[in-house]
Amino acid sequence: MKGASLAEGQPSLSSSRKMFFSQRAKNPIRKIEEIYLALQIEKHFSKQKILSLYLNVVEFGPDIYGIRTACKYYFNKNPSDVTPEQAAFLYFFFLTPKNTVKATRDTN
Repeated sequence: MKGASLAEGQPSLSSSRKMFFSQRAKNPIRKIEEIYLALQIEKHFSKQKILSLYLNVVEFGPDIYGIRTACKYYFNKNPSDVTPEQAAFLYFFFLTPKNTVKATRDTN
């Protein structure tokens, strides 16, 4: 993974760099800072490490942060023990945690 191109890991890099910036201002200076930070993160960490760091802080539902917490909360399992179907479920939450919870509440 270390030799992979920047474009291949861009979604996780984009998400990771946003974690480091509290403001999400849409101005050219901010974007340049974000690009610089993304390049520095990629320079110092492997894609696998970046993904690991990200998955340990991302939201998987209300007050459920990190892949380990999500696996324990939803399945009472360690991440290495989830099935492909359970991983797909977590991926669904990963994409839109707040919208998923709202939709789940609306259908019940």
